[in-house]
Amino acid sequence: MMVPIYVINLAGSQERLARAEQQLHAQQLDFERIEAVNGKTLTAEQVSAVYSEAANRRNFYRPLSAGEIGCYLSHRRCWQTLIQSGAEYAVILEDDFTLCGDLTDSISAIINTNMAIDIVKLCSYQGRERPVKYSTQISGEQHLVVHDKPMSGCCAYVISRQGAKQLLAHSTKISRPVDTDIQYCWETGVDVVSIKPYPVAQDNFFDSDIAAKGRNKPKPYPLQKQWLALTTLPAQIMARKNLIKNLKSHAQHLDSRSH
Repeated sequence: MMVPIYVINLAGSQERLARAEQQLHAQQLDFERIEAVNGKTLTAEQVSAVYSEAANRRNFYRPLSAGEIGCYLSHRRCWQTLIQSGAEYAVILEDDFTLCGDLTDSISAIINTNMAIDIVKLCSYQGRERPVKYSTQISGEQHLVVHDKPMSGCCAYVISRQGAKQLLAHSTKISRPVDTDIQYCWETGVDVVSIKPYPVAQDNFFDSDIAAKGRNKPKPYPLQKQWLALTTLPAQIMARKNLIKNLKSHAQHLDSRSH
């Protein structure tokens, strides 16, 4: 199965694009460049058309930066491109990635599981980890894992056509960063797991310039982060339990067919 690879890259970031191209071509992989949306160039009218300040105040703990709005719109471009392509899956890479494993092998292992998973994270944001609540082997040393909460960051992931459709429908007006919205799987209906070991790492060779991560973030709303963590926890736990239940059922079905 041919799975398109989309690399998000800002206009003018030629060195980053060249580095991405070098890595992918070293593994005999072609890709399509998706021009990133530069949030800093959006007019106030353009921002208001895609971003809800009222929903942001309810759903997140601070206003979004221009870079975060541009980053979200860049991923939406990738989801739209996947749907238009007719493919069932796509790999989406921000251009600050490093390939540390066989990407083709990982993609094949994910697709061949035939599991109803919408997003598989291929990378851990800045090398961070979370407790693993469930793990199932899919090929050799590769496992699909469910963390206590979906991993943050959108540097590298596989997304299904159905997942792209649901996220596009969910995000006609955005209120959170794209990676945070993806963590709210009980709202989007998009299941999220990770593959381990990760075939991709986030590159420290460049500062990320798609979302200007970690820089110029607006001042948080008082106590909102703590309130959201408390009030969303039950839904988060229920969504995780349902996902694990479905994965276990699928694994048992495959096991019964092999005997």
